[in-house]
This record gives sequence, structure tokens and C-alpha cells, in this order.
Amino acid sequence: MNKGNKILVSVICLFVATVLMIALWIIISSIVPKTYSTAKIECEKILSKHQAEMEEISNDLLKSRTNEQGYFNDWFYICYPEDNFVKFELDGQGMLGGQHWDLVYTSDGIYYGETESYLFEEADGNNIKKAERLDEHWWYVWTDYDGTEKSYQ
Repeated sequence: MNKGNKILVSVICLFVATVLMIALWIIISSIVPKTYSTAKIECEKILSKHQAEMEEISNDLLKSRTNEQGYFNDWFYICYPEDNFVKFELDGQGMLGGQHWDLVYTSDGIYYGETESYLFEEADGNNIKKAERLDEHWWYVWTDYDGTEKSYQ
């Protein structure tokens, strides 16, 4: 094999190895479960990118005072006019139970009577809901349906 062919084979092998490493990284990062903190970072990134559109949807829904629902960028949303908020369901993990994380828009900044943080731990079960206020109107909500440990810490 001449020198030119050796270089070509080396470049092709390097390219294939790079593609395989990228594919492996994507697969591994999709398998690694999200924590409270990593899901919050994901929510904050989404909010920083789509806040204006999500607030427009939320304000329109809250003005209509109906339990309207729909999709925005593949995220399900629903209006809870009686509680004065709109929930955007962003992602989740686990098949039976698991964890889910949402962004919630409140026109007055109050989420279930709270102004900074909210915590619900089921007395006779293992369901946990923790919410923390991100800004004047937005809350990050982590729901753990099999919270046998303090998953939000």
C-alpha cells in the first residue's frame, strides 16, 4: 500500500471513529436520568428561548378563563383558570411513576398560595411536587411520582 492510500485509510478511520463517538455520547446522555437540578437548567434554557411566545399563549388563555389546552413546540399546555396558571409540560422520565418537569406561568406570581417556593409531599404515599419561582411570573415544577428519596435536593 502506498503512502497516499495509507493517509486516506487513516482519515476514513478517524472520521468513522469520530462519528461513532458522537453517536455514543448522544445515546449515553439520553439514557442518563435527569435530576432536579439538570431538569431545572433545561427548563430555564427553554424559557429564555421561548418566553415571549409562552407568555402570549398564557395571557390569552388566562383572559379566556377556560380550561383550554394545546401544543406549543411539541409541549403540551393547559390552562387552570381556577388556580390562575398555565402549565407547560416539558419532559419526563420513567415508565411507572417517574419524574416530570414543567414550566408554570402565573399572572400574579402566586402558585398554590405560595410566592417563592412550594412543596407537597404525600402523607401516605411517595408523590412529591416541588416548585420554585424563577421570575415574576414563572415557576419551575418538579413532580416525582415515585419519590422514595428526596429527589429534589
